[in-house]
Amino acid sequence: MPVGKMRHRINIQTISRVADNMGGNAHSFATSITVWGMVETLVGSEKVEGDQIEAKQRYRFTLRYNAILTVDDRLNYDSKNFRIISIQKKYDIDKYQVVIAEEGVAT
Repeated sequence: MPVGKMRHRINIQTISRVADNMGGNAHSFATSITVWGMVETLVGSEKVEGDQIEAKQRYRFTLRYNAILTVDDRLNYDSKNFRIISIQKKYDIDKYQVVIAEEGVAT
């Protein structure tokens, strides 16, 4: 992978859950690490539901391998939040990983 393509700053954010006063859980995300990566736009979609337009856009993030990243985390890039759909090793080695993530959905 040419180093020049890994030029985007991507925040990996982990979720923390705290019990609230009503017996439920409140959650928030905090940046745990910032990494360099490559970002590619994949496919997008729009649909009307409840008289509102719902737009979703999928992206492929290529990152250096990071063992702490899970599908419960989210990515933050260019001030936008992305829900992680899948994480795969690239070339079946622990050097790079490909993350498919979606913008425009609740995290």
